Amino acid sequence: MRDHSTYIGASKTFHSPIKNCAGSQQSNAPRDRIGYLKIYGFFKIGTEADKYASSLQDTIRSQDSANLYGWIIDLRGDIGGNLWPMLVGPILGSGICGYYIDPDGNAEPWTYNNGSAIDGTSTYSTVFIPYTLIKPNPKVAVLVNNITSGIGEAFAIAFIGRNNTRIFGVPTGEITMASDGYTLSDGANLYLANSVMADRNKNSFETSVIPDVTITNNADIFPQAVQWLKTP
Repeated sequence: MRDHSTYIGASKTFHSPIKNCAGSQQSNAPRDRIGYLKIYGFFKIGTEADKYASSLQDTIRSQDSANLYGWIIDLRGDIGGNLWPMLVGPILGSGICGYYIDPDGNAEPWTYNNGSAIDGTSTYSTVFIPYTLIKPNPKVAVLVNNITSGIGEAFAIAFIGRNNTRIFGVPTGEITMASDGYTLSDGANLYLANSVMADRNKNSFETSVIPDVTITNNADIFPQAVQWLKTP
């Protein structure tokens, strides 16, 4: 397991052992009645996080239709950052989608509810006009690789235990630790890794997320994911 501690300076800039990367979503995958989101990671907080969460839901809205077979969530290369705006609630669904479990066994839930991403009792990201899919509870194929790490892994874990979901690819990057935050005297925040991530059924992950379908040839991932989505 690799380190997942993070420092956020008083200017609210992330300083992490993981390379910083702007979050993005694209819709350039094969569109044969398949919705698609490509997410690399997102490292901003506050109003910028709310804007990003809204942009993800706008992307979902632009692709949604009554005749979709399902959705592909492509987390290959997602190095993490801020989980909360990444929780694509219209596709993921409402309710508890994971936990942080501390060394004493205390479990703090991650929840999506009506546009808000919630850690325990604290709301960290909100879409003020949340989108609802035309057909709820769709089939979802989640794509991961060995670069998918940290909060990227947490995002994948959020889909584990969800109905109509399958993860494709290779084991993820082994940064499945969670962090607690401490405010320093200059207003900076220090987050120290001291908990593990767990899925909605409280199954913990202390190393990698193992795909349901292991595919080592990257070129084969899309065809197999699409084939599964199209299978009744």
